[in-house]
Amino acid sequence: MLVPGVVPDWEQPWFYDPNSPNGGPGPGSGIPWQAWCAPTSAANLCGHWDDTYGLPVADFTPWPTAPPWPSFDWQDFEADLNRPAPAPLPPAGPTDLGWHMDTNWLGTTTWGNPPHVGTFLKDIHAGLGSHLTFVDPASGWTTGTQGCVYAAGLDSSGNPAVTHPGPGPAFAEIVGEINAGRTMIVSWLHWSISPTGLPPVDDVEFWEFEYPDPNDLDPWDLGEEYNFDYGEEGLGHAVTAVGYLLASDPKNPWPGTDWVIVHDNVWQTPVNVAVPFDFIWWVANTNAVPCPGDIDGDVDTDQSDLGLLLAAWCSHEGDPNWNANADLDGDWHVGHGDLGILLANWGCGTEP
Repeated sequence: MLVPGVVPDWEQPWFYDPNSPNGGPGPGSGIPWQAWCAPTSAANLCGHWDDTYGLPVADFTPWPTAPPWPSFDWQDFEADLNRPAPAPLPPAGPTDLGWHMDTNWLGTTTWGNPPHVGTFLKDIHAGLGSHLTFVDPASGWTTGTQGCVYAAGLDSSGNPAVTHPGPGPAFAEIVGEINAGRTMIVSWLHWSISPTGLPPVDDVEFWEFEYPDPNDLDPWDLGEEYNFDYGEEGLGHAVTAVGYLLASDPKNPWPGTDWVIVHDNVWQTPVNVAVPFDFIWWVANTNAVPCPGDIDGDVDTDQSDLGLLLAAWCSHEGDPNWNANADLDGDWHVGHGDLGILLANWGCGTEP
């Protein structure tokens, strides 16, 4: 199961910057691009919303593109060679996602961070939400992170984010977002992965997590720092989830294993990388949803959405009138909880 449309697979910005050393992150034009996985994953997400659904949250940069990365352009707000200095608020014009996430302590000072490399887990949804609200305030965006022991913001239903107590709910959230046609950012403690040797399925290649040697925690030379704890620093690598493969799927080459299909911002790997959903190494899921309560996909919550919800009322998956998009609270049943979410967000969106 993959999300509809085309999802970019941007590499980290040093890959496109002609001033960066080839083969690894470098200073670029005086800006350290290392550990840029979270902004790059967010750029893939924004590019999908822009290119597939027409929401103005990216810059219409065509995908694919080829290096060198022109100094006058950026890739779906991934990074900006002429970015502003750290400050509480962005400048008059839009800036890049790395600035909003305070990646490498070079962006907004709103989050009150100490010096650090990469992006704090707590700042992924906050920075993504800041960007989305800045470039597209009319769509009523909500963002949230639901992790192993850390949660903040709003989930995809518009409710306060909660921690996931185990692998089942955490993986189910990814499945629910993909079924709704939405990419999401998935964070892991590390990204030491290697090919399984399993045959590809539908242009998806299968990789597996390794138990990394502490001396080899950055095998792709991305300049990342791996923190084997949770909370604000519990993040080694962020990727963009674009699909999944269930353990029970007849196409599954490794029966019994649930897979997450991602774009991983590592140039040495293929576009669609499937990894086992491993709760040992999983950190958090980060969502971005315009206008919770929107069932018909027009980025507006109105009578049309209410009609679809009532048409699916009291249905479960498998029923003739089941509509997965109407299951706003993710409990696999359309009922009063979903109606409450829809009414709470009535009128949000871009349509009159």
